[in-house]
Amino acid sequence: MTFPNYKDKYKSASLVTAQNFADYYRTTGQHSTTQPPAKVIILYQTSNNNYVKSKYGVNNADGHMHMANIVTGANKKIGVVGGFGIGAPALTLYLELMISWGVKEFISIGTAGSISPALSIGDIVVCNKSIRDEGVSHHYLPPEKYAYASEPLTLAVEELLKRNNLPFKSGPSWTTDAPYMETIAEVEYYQQEGVLVVEMENAALFAISKYRNVQATSITVVSDDLSKLKWSPHFHDPKVSTQMKRCIDLIVNE
Repeated sequence: MTFPNYKDKYKSASLVTAQNFADYYRTTGQHSTTQPPAKVIILYQTSNNNYVKSKYGVNNADGHMHMANIVTGANKKIGVVGGFGIGAPALTLYLELMISWGVKEFISIGTAGSISPALSIGDIVVCNKSIRDEGVSHHYLPPEKYAYASEPLTLAVEELLKRNNLPFKSGPSWTTDAPYMETIAEVEYYQQEGVLVVEMENAALFAISKYRNVQATSITVVSDDLSKLKWSPHFHDPKVSTQMKRCIDLIVNE
């Protein structure tokens, strides 16, 4: 049996789209009238969302895009979105709305677990492709092992980090919907393939962006370690929050 169950479903028109959803909200008077930013930073940790609000000041979008914030400093063309949850399905619902709103570029900044022994807590990884071990991406693209980040945007992010002397590694991630079923056998297998981190959103982000013809890339900060085949969590290590804030600041002030 192939996945999804209906073969080649991505070749057919969808019965319900994010634009349909926005149009419905227009009939109820809840449609957003806020102009969309060209670029959006996607955040998952509430603390990071609050950091942006307190440091830069934001204007909230109205209506059905109310979770989006527009930075009100020197750069008024960038948005920040968070608070919608974690994982590929949660990201998909709001990502599709942002695309239908008119956003063209997305930079995801979140945490990930290290698979590579070469990584340490707080290390930055720019993910250029991700193993499609979740469900969402298979509804958008033909079967393939990886979903790929947008190359121009990924290169631009890497150059930005280099110019600001912020060390990072580039490489693949493993996206899964089942964080409590990241098995030892899988970690060993993906280590041999050179996969750097495991997370829950990238494959969906990359697949949807390709399908919808927008740009997307991902920055992850190592928050826990699986590389020694024993889980070592460090989510509250100051290095993790510091590195994520550094990345956020660079993107906002670009």
